[in-house]
Amino acid sequence: MKVDDFGKKLTSEQQIIQQMWAASTLSTDIALKLLREHSCNLVSLSNELIKAATMTEQFEERFTDFIIILVKTEKISWATVLRSVCLFQDYRKYECMNGACRLVEFALINLQCPSLEDTKYASDLCSAIGDVFAWLLNAILEIGEMRNSKHDIPDALNRPFAATLRILKDSLTSQFLRRYKYHSELVQLVRTTVEAMDRFEARNDEDILKIMQATLKRHFEAICKPIQVFDQKNECCDRYKQTRTCVRTLTSVFACYRILSSVDEVADAFHAFATINGMTFAEVVFDMVHATLLIQAEEHEKPQKRMEVRVTFRWHVAVFYYLKLSKIWNSMVKRYKHAVKEISVAIERVLNTLRMTLDLVDAAWKDCSFRSLLMNLVKEGLMEQKIADKFIETRLKQMQQNGEVTIYSRRDPNQAQKNDISMLNSALGAAFSMTSSMSFEKLSIIVQQGMMGASGFTFEAICATCCVEGNLADFSSRLAQLNFKCQASSTKFTDSTKAFDNTFLLLTRISLNFPTLNLKQLVNGRTAPIAIDEQSIFYKWAYRYLKRVRKLRKKLENTENYDVAEASTSQKNPVKTEPVTAIDEKLAGSSIGGICLSPMMRSNTIEPHEDDDENILPKIPREEAAAILLKLKDRQPFWSDKPEIPQLIFSIPMIGAILLEEYQNKHLDKQRALTAMKNIIYGLQELSSLFVCLIQYLDCQQDSVARRALGATIHQALDNILDETHDNGEEALKWPFILSMLKPIIVEMSEKPPVYPDLAITSFTIARRFCPHLHRAEVPDLAHLKKAWIYSQRQAWASPHVLRMLEHCNLAGQHKDWISFFVTYMMKLKCGEMMVKAVDMISAFMMMDQLGSLIRMLEMMVDYMFEDGSLCDIRFEQPFVAPLIRLLTQVLFVAVWTLECEKKKLESNEPKSKRAKLQLELSEGEQDTPEALVHLLDESINVAMNKFLKKLKEGVLSSVVCAIFHLMRSIAASPNSEPKRLLLQRIPPKLIFELAYIEAFSVPIEMFETFCQAGNPEHDAERLRYLCVLKRRGIL
Repeated sequence: MKVDDFGKKLTSEQQIIQQMWAASTLSTDIALKLLREHSCNLVSLSNELIKAATMTEQFEERFTDFIIILVKTEKISWATVLRSVCLFQDYRKYECMNGACRLVEFALINLQCPSLEDTKYASDLCSAIGDVFAWLLNAILEIGEMRNSKHDIPDALNRPFAATLRILKDSLTSQFLRRYKYHSELVQLVRTTVEAMDRFEARNDEDILKIMQATLKRHFEAICKPIQVFDQKNECCDRYKQTRTCVRTLTSVFACYRILSSVDEVADAFHAFATINGMTFAEVVFDMVHATLLIQAEEHEKPQKRMEVRVTFRWHVAVFYYLKLSKIWNSMVKRYKHAVKEISVAIERVLNTLRMTLDLVDAAWKDCSFRSLLMNLVKEGLMEQKIADKFIETRLKQMQQNGEVTIYSRRDPNQAQKNDISMLNSALGAAFSMTSSMSFEKLSIIVQQGMMGASGFTFEAICATCCVEGNLADFSSRLAQLNFKCQASSTKFTDSTKAFDNTFLLLTRISLNFPTLNLKQLVNGRTAPIAIDEQSIFYKWAYRYLKRVRKLRKKLENTENYDVAEASTSQKNPVKTEPVTAIDEKLAGSSIGGICLSPMMRSNTIEPHEDDDENILPKIPREEAAAILLKLKDRQPFWSDKPEIPQLIFSIPMIGAILLEEYQNKHLDKQRALTAMKNIIYGLQELSSLFVCLIQYLDCQQDSVARRALGATIHQALDNILDETHDNGEEALKWPFILSMLKPIIVEMSEKPPVYPDLAITSFTIARRFCPHLHRAEVPDLAHLKKAWIYSQRQAWASPHVLRMLEHCNLAGQHKDWISFFVTYMMKLKCGEMMVKAVDMISAFMMMDQLGSLIRMLEMMVDYMFEDGSLCDIRFEQPFVAPLIRLLTQVLFVAVWTLECEKKKLESNEPKSKRAKLQLELSEGEQDTPEALVHLLDESINVAMNKFLKKLKEGVLSSVVCAIFHLMRSIAASPNSEPKRLLLQRIPPKLIFELAYIEAFSVPIEMFETFCQAGNPEHDAERLRYLCVLKRRGIL
């Protein structure tokens, strides 16, 4: 054991230093031999080597050579060396200080990143860079304050200042300084140094010190500036002009379908889509007004389908335009701090650009409709009265130039006019009365007196006004409770039978006009004290015989089954299609994950709802039903003064079955049958809900010649009864209401199925501008979807009649049908700008059924990207890749935003009836829970991210990896918004690191910073690893 001159035991490190002092030369072999002979701590050895090199007045290069040998043989790292240099504090040793600075510069030049998997290496290097930078600044301060030195201060500062500038100028080390854990202390130290340099004295040239001071300040301020926001210009995902189809389509969704959504929910949705697409508040307001005007104009145009069977959204859009728009804007202004003046900018633009549309709406509503909108804005405090008067005056002058609407411009708005707007105002008062906490007796009187006039339009206006605050379920539940209370014969209500009959009719009307309100919500509402659906005869009957779109029993399992089914269908029933182009052949050859890129058509027919064990209604004997039918044919009611109403309703199915059997007779006398049907209707006049039940039962039977003949007879009988009725009695006023409600059902029963299918030829569809009509329980086939797609593309937005097809697909659980079809035809557009418009429209379509559509869309899009395809796959070629990436970006944004909103609803225990369209309707009695759907959407997002990460870890540059590049760049370059913030939290920086590892030139620092959160240790570690990747690739 060796000891020093004082008898103290030497460590292994000191023994190596002693042998090096004795050696005249040093080589790599000698250095490694010394390491083998002495087992020592390499960090301590590095410290001892620096101490030995600076022990005398002259800097000993042999010790630094030993350090370099240790680094090159990967015994120690440069981070260890830089920390050892910081131990030298005797700044008066001029030569030693210069030698230490030369070693620092050499280390900075030769920095290497040997292992990218070791996250600790990058962190240690960053810490060492920050430490040595602080050491250099302290050296500059100490040297500058020295007096009576034999060296001039500028000369003494030359080498430390050069090392400092190298750290600031180097791309890697400057980025490390940004992420140094004591960055704020560095900032303060630089400021102190710059201020102190004013006091430094130079013997020869003081300008050198000023130049050093300015240079240090300029370079440090450059690295302290925040990193610029990643902006992607002229890239494939942002090449085309931003469009506005999403807001117009979204207006159709919330005006006509998601009518139960509260004002705040609607405002949240519009704000989210506006921020995702980078739209201003003024642009959103303009598009919302434009869309509502377009819907109103479309509803009053001459329809292609007969009015009695065409679904109308007249009152839906009227309530949205006149009552709800101003409330939505007020919510957006208060909650998101939008400028109120932007509303005036949008309104002025409406007046200047939508004059013809306003004229059409005013001619239909027989009033200056724009004035009513402006008055509501003044009422909500969104516009001053002077500005509103100015706009009204401008609009009235425009109306006077059009002869069709001139008369409506001269009316006094304070006078009551008999038009639709006055009817809407009166409906507001009636709705308030019926939703207030009045007794059932008073409610019954209002129902009997005021609900049967104007062919039901007044009642529809009342229902629509209840949707302004989402109170329709409360209104219907009060009717259901009154109906339930009157169904028993022991009730003490006066005229309980009449009250039951009226409420049964009104509930049926609501269920037909508002299919988004399921039967449990219709009967139980939100605030009902008890659930009455299990005891209510209306609920039991409607569940069994109210024909609605049902969940299809056979689901699409996978793509292979889908393709095989199409192939077999096309072989049995060949359908002529358009000529297949080269692009079509490429598209048809690519199908994955439910996105079937094929031009073939498939018909989706739905079977009538069958009985199940829980909802079988009791039946009466056939003989009893035949006797009842004979009484009805003689115009005789078959019930007593206090009837058992459930028993009367239970008798309807057998009566309907006997009627159908009678019409199976080929020799049936049509005139006698018509007379008998009129007598039956007169016999049921006092309890007309039984006649409604009879029609609903017949509607659920299989289509046959007998049923069509019976439907035609009923239709003719009702028309004759209306012509023969001249009195104004209460019972007579019911029949226009009943006929307007049942006529679509009767017409559907009477229609013959087409002999030849209606071919969806593109040229004919474009020329006709025709949106096909759907029956109430019909699921659209691909021919219908093609017409709807072309119709929406010609309009550059989706009208409510297009959205009705998507609603039927969603209710039937066939989300994948319309998703795959629309994505297919989006890619067939071949024009980049039109494809981007289609993407915006499809993203708004998802709001029809947020959870269901998003889950399936996300699954299909991700599977479609990862399909095994050829290297020349059409999916990843221009212009197809741009809209696909944009669509997936929109899907991810909307998915994370929806997930956050639904989680908040579940946490706040919000009533289920207020979660409009939250659930996937499997059937009217069987629904997925909101919790399960939210969990499934959450898992779908996680699966997508895991698939991306797994693919990138393969480390191979492929077409799929390029698509992931484009996707991440699109996300990073999108405007800042709440959905973007939520999505960035779900994307791990490790995924972006894998992208940089494969192709570092495609991931700039600004993009990587977008995916990192400040103050997150894991993200900080990934930042440093990413910088090491750039250094290793030679980018830094």
